[in-house]
Amino acid sequence: MAVVTKIVNLIASQALNKRKFDALLDEVNSVYNGLLMYNSVRWLSRGNVLERFVDCLEEIRLFLQNEGKIEQYSQLLDVMWLSELMFFTDICQHLNTLNTHLTV
Repeated sequence: MAVVTKIVNLIASQALNKRKFDALLDEVNSVYNGLLMYNSVRWLSRGNVLERFVDCLEEIRLFLQNEGKIEQYSQLLDVMWLSELMFFTDICQHLNTLNTHLTV
């Protein structure tokens, strides 16, 4: 989660990077218009942030490569790390779904 948070903060918390990334998403006709910020106070946001991150993974890699920062995040090229990220994302989404059904 630490690497995902760093990357999301790099992109979403700086206005110029946010505009560049949003333009990239628009250029590739993504269904998303940006990344979600992670809020550690609301644990439900973790699953949503991870899901959006995984869905935009190719665009994030392209953005970081264009900015010359892909080397700082070698995890994005590590198959083992990525498979663990996908598994963690699935678990968090499953927990979000369970929580939603239990509160209804």
